[in-house]
Amino acid sequence: FHTRRTPLLALYKFLNKNGISYLKLDAGFRSIKKLDDKSKKRIDIEFFFLKRFLKFVDIVSAESEEIAEKFSKITGIDVLRLPNGFYDWTEIKRISASEKQNIILTVGRLGTKEKATECLVDAFVTARKRIPTWVLHLVGPCEKWFEQYVDKLMKEFPDLKDRIVLKGPINDIAVLNEEYKEAKVFCLPSRWESFGIVNVEALSLGCYLLLSDQIPPARELTNDGEFGAVFPSDNKEVLADLLIKVCASLENEESVFSKIQEYAFEKFYWPKICKTLNNQILKLKQERQEIH
Repeated sequence: FHTRRTPLLALYKFLNKNGISYLKLDAGFRSIKKLDDKSKKRIDIEFFFLKRFLKFVDIVSAESEEIAEKFSKITGIDVLRLPNGFYDWTEIKRISASEKQNIILTVGRLGTKEKATECLVDAFVTARKRIPTWVLHLVGPCEKWFEQYVDKLMKEFPDLKDRIVLKGPINDIAVLNEEYKEAKVFCLPSRWESFGIVNVEALSLGCYLLLSDQIPPARELTNDGEFGAVFPSDNKEVLADLLIKVCASLENEESVFSKIQEYAFEKFYWPKICKTLNNQILKLKQERQEIH
C-alpha cells in the first residue's frame, strides 16, 4: 500500500502547496503489535516505506486513545484521537425505559472467528437460570456451523426454546434501530476488532454495553465503566457472571438508558466528530499562513 501511494501523495503535495492530507487509521491491537514488531527490526522494508509515506501526511487520526498513543509512540508522529460515530438518519428520538425489554443483543457476522458469538451464546446458556426473563437476539448473516450449534443447544436444553433468537441480517437501518431500541444490553465479544460501529449504534439508542477487552475503544465507549463493562476475550465464565450481575441491575432500571443515549450524542455523533476534524484542518491552514 505505502509503496503504491507514496508517489501519488508526494505528487499531490507538490502540485497543491496548500493541500491537506489526512490518514484515518482503522487499526486494532493485532495490527499495532505487528507494526511495533516491524519497528524493532534493524531493517524492515515495509516499516521504512510507512515512515516515508507518513512524511507526506498532515493529519493522522486513530479511533481510540490507546491505539493513538501506541501508533504515535511507534512512528514518532502526533496522532489525533477521533472515534467513529453514528448519524440519526431515522431521526432518533429520546429513549424511554418503557421501550426497553429484557433483551441482550449482538449484531455482526455470526459464527465468524473474529466475532466470537459462540462465547456469548455459551455465557447466556450458563447464566440462563439466573436471568429467567431475559432473551438473546442475534442479528446478522450466520455461518452454517453456528446455526447448527444453536439448534443443538436448543435440543440439549429445552428451556432455551424461544430464548435464543437468530434474527438474520437486517439491512434496513430503521428496522435495525428497533432492535437496538428494545434491547437493554448490547454485547460484542470479539476476539479482535478495530472499533465496531455497532457499538455506537447501540449506544445511540440507550443500550448498556458489554465489550471484550480486544475492542480498543472499550473504555471510551463505556465511559470508564459507567455505561458498560469490559470482560476478557474468550472468557465465557466471566461473561456469564457479568450477564447475571448486569441483567439484575437493569431489571427495573429507569434512568440509565436515556443517560447512555445522551453520552452517545455528546461523544460519538458524526457532526460533532467531523467538526473536530474540520477545526484541526483550519488550525493547520492558519499555522501555515502565519509561517508564510
